[in-house]
Amino acid sequence: MNHDEVLPAAAGVPISYPDLQELGDLAKIFPRQAPLELEIGCGRGDFLLAYASLHPDVNYLGVERKLVIARRAASKLARAGLSNVRIIHGEISYLVDRYLPDHSLQAIHCYFPDPWPKKRHAKRRLFKEGTPELFARLLRPAGLVHVRTDVPGYFETICELFDSSRLYVRVGVPEELLGCLTGFERRFVAEGKPIFRVSYQLQPLSYTGEPDDLKNKVESADTGVKR
Repeated sequence: MNHDEVLPAAAGVPISYPDLQELGDLAKIFPRQAPLELEIGCGRGDFLLAYASLHPDVNYLGVERKLVIARRAASKLARAGLSNVRIIHGEISYLVDRYLPDHSLQAIHCYFPDPWPKKRHAKRRLFKEGTPELFARLLRPAGLVHVRTDVPGYFETICELFDSSRLYVRVGVPEELLGCLTGFERRFVAEGKPIFRVSYQLQPLSYTGEPDDLKNKVESADTGVKR
């Protein structure tokens, strides 16, 4: 990769999809090639700020659909001088459809996704039928999925989806992840509210198919998170 073609990290400015379209290659938003991890709904960037600093040899991509919040995250990370993190403003479905190659992610992080508790809104959930299969296609062999929520019913649903898919094995949540909190999570901890956490690892050769509609499984998902 020609480093002259790398998208310069403008201080405090999230990357837009037109920026990516002009580049034509997601890898060019980072100054060097490295394993890639994704946080869906990165909020104000608190988790990425803590976790990316522990792993300078990994590239981190945070996606946030709310522009004001994406700008706060980009500004915070720029001030910290982290060159291995980039924030994209937009819907996750567009990123998946246009820019994320199959088997390109080392891990997927999703913390406190909106549970959409009303039955008529269930289709807006990020975690629903088809999500484990979609993630399996995006992940590299033995890739990881890390999830947190404060909603017990939604946690049960997420676990049922991944357990029943037979594509993953449940693994222990890494200790270092437990110390990297989102802003919303810090408030929960201070209030003594329970947090439900789970991690899954993709089983080797567990997903080789590619139904035409897999990329559309998150088209209707609302990726808002509580930060």
